[in-house]
Amino acid sequence: MDLAELVRRNLGDRTLEQLAADCGGEPDLAGLRHLSDLAVLPAPRTIRGLARGLRVSESAVLLAAGETLGLRIDEGVAIDLTGGTREEPIPAEAWTSPEIYIAKRELRFHCENLVAVDRRLASGELINTAATRMLRRQLAAEVTQAEHRLKSLLGAIKRSHCVTNL
Repeated sequence: MDLAELVRRNLGDRTLEQLAADCGGEPDLAGLRHLSDLAVLPAPRTIRGLARGLRVSESAVLLAAGETLGLRIDEGVAIDLTGGTREEPIPAEAWTSPEIYIAKRELRFHCENLVAVDRRLASGELINTAATRMLRRQLAAEVTQAEHRLKSLLGAIKRSHCVTNL
């Protein structure tokens, strides 16, 4: 669900002016009208304001913003990015290079899942069955895909940096 759809579903019988007030003015009315025209991820204060005004979680707003931008954001990463239940600040890298930050977080997420399965296999908590081997292969494939996605993003940045320095 993109950001415009999230707003439509949670607007209820309020006007955009009322929603802007419920958001605490961030985003303001003009910002609400241009949510479908996003070029970058919204600033943390905008995500917090929208979450407050729409009465949804910050991670729901971040997931919808990613959808609007065409970014595939893992739900666990979105919860981590927004601090979930913690009050930790969102790293600056998440806002200056969101695609790379998300790719790094997804790679870490998939690696942690693969390591957890391997530990459970080694400890005997999981039995080495065909289903377990298939799960492990799937997790390894997700790690490989996340690695390729990150390398591709980093390569694009290096290429663009070289072009701008010519």
